[in-house]
Amino acid sequence: MTKKEQLQPIYENSVNQVINYIEQNLSNDLSLNTLAKIANISPYHFHRIFSLICGETIHQFVIRKRIEKIASILINKKFTSISALSYNYGFDNPTSFSRAFKNYYGISASSLIKKTTGSFKKIIKHKSKNCKEPVSVEDYICNAESIKDWSKANAKINIVNSPELKLAYLRHKGSFYQTLDTFKRLKRWADNVKSLNTANAKWLMLVHDNPAVASEELITQSAGILIGDEFYDKISVEYEVSKMTIPSGKFLKGEFNIHEKDFKNAWDAMSICMIENNYLPRDGYYFELFHTNSLFLSAQKHLIDIYISV
Repeated sequence: MTKKEQLQPIYENSVNQVINYIEQNLSNDLSLNTLAKIANISPYHFHRIFSLICGETIHQFVIRKRIEKIASILINKKFTSISALSYNYGFDNPTSFSRAFKNYYGISASSLIKKTTGSFKKIIKHKSKNCKEPVSVEDYICNAESIKDWSKANAKINIVNSPELKLAYLRHKGSFYQTLDTFKRLKRWADNVKSLNTANAKWLMLVHDNPAVASEELITQSAGILIGDEFYDKISVEYEVSKMTIPSGKFLKGEFNIHEKDFKNAWDAMSICMIENNYLPRDGYYFELFHTNSLFLSAQKHLIDIYISV
């Protein structure tokens, strides 16, 4: 199989379908949830897949297309209200639009109106961004090769049938980087439970939101510890923790022994594996399973498995 054949058409077609929709609906709702529905892929995974294939995030792509659209209107209709255009094309206020426009072109929108069409074309060419429409396989291969090389050295990824998992957990809402505080709270609770052996415990973090696309104050994860059936049945409302069952099923499982700085590479490696093997994420749980207490030890490598429902 050639490298060009590695990118399965279902993802390439999904991304191109979304790009076409964006270009035809620049003044409408282009939220991640809306675009993920068009792609028929969960928002969490579609964000990663789009970024890997295109080389820029969905948000960056939408902002770029909207700015380019407004610029083309301004250069041809010099008396159009800049404020009205910014609101019409999804910007919260003229100030945020002005900042984004100047960051993109290096000049203000009002200055652009004064320039000639020829100057405008030169600016467009100079400021062209990463994602070229339609998506090309060559662009994807270029973006993915470094992650694939890293994956060969650091990962073992395959499809597994996972048994049912039962856990006690605490929900965390807020910055992704403060989840450790919630794990410490959970460990303090578990250390006081005689039937739990925290020295050999397996800790689990369920991912409910993608920190790359959700507002920091709204990001939600669950810090969990695996428990047996007997103790699971004892957990009730008098405990400060909640309980949850992850049903058995088919998962894409990645095994890693990595430092914290490599977690993004690990998730990207999982996404690339899904793309190139045409695996579709199903509704279900996505989580990291820690095989040691490395969460609570500084400067330690993490022996973890990442699970994605497929």
